Amino acid sequence: MPKPNEPILVALVLAAGSSRRFGSDKRLFAYNGTPLLQRSLVIPIQLGLATTVVLKPTDELFLPSLLGCYLHHPLLKVVYADDALLGMGHSLSAGIRSILQSSKSVEGALVFLADMPSLEVKTVRDIIRRFDSNKIVVPTYMATNGSLKAGHPVLFSRPWLKQLQKLSGDNGAKELLKKNPENIINVALDDKGIFLDIDHPAEVPGAKT
Repeated sequence: MPKPNEPILVALVLAAGSSRRFGSDKRLFAYNGTPLLQRSLVIPIQLGLATTVVLKPTDELFLPSLLGCYLHHPLLKVVYADDALLGMGHSLSAGIRSILQSSKSVEGALVFLADMPSLEVKTVRDIIRRFDSNKIVVPTYMATNGSLKAGHPVLFSRPWLKQLQKLSGDNGAKELLKKNPENIINVALDDKGIFLDIDHPAEVPGAKT
């Protein structure tokens, strides 16, 4: 629960992808002994955020394996995106729609991806500290060539949530961010975990199945 004077924020974890490039269900792939999806839930739940995870309808049969110890966690809610296979935009839209329908007091949503196991809890705290009730907070990392590389989680304030629920296709919120640079707060962070996602088993050092 947020403390007095703190914004009421929630987490949205997108986990309805097909894992085509991975070759198997990467959400179950063990990273240091913990399946990727369950690992993605650690930080938002540790921070006490009400967390919505978006899955495919067919995942309902496999919830114990997918969610593990979080299966009945009071902070966790599962939403099924009927058209998830059409792209990330559909999953994002389904998750945001559920959040807006369930609470009129939510002031912002942090959008996480379910395949980024290197993300640090301090990073998410730093993003939350930069919350603005009218802006979008984007974590960035400065590459060796001096360019800024954007990552996740992205923190959207409530005015942007209604636009997110209209998304479709496979680009997620990229087009929305591209069209609204003046409304973005870029937060420079020393955490490569904001963009290190897992597309192939070989990309997880020391991982075991």
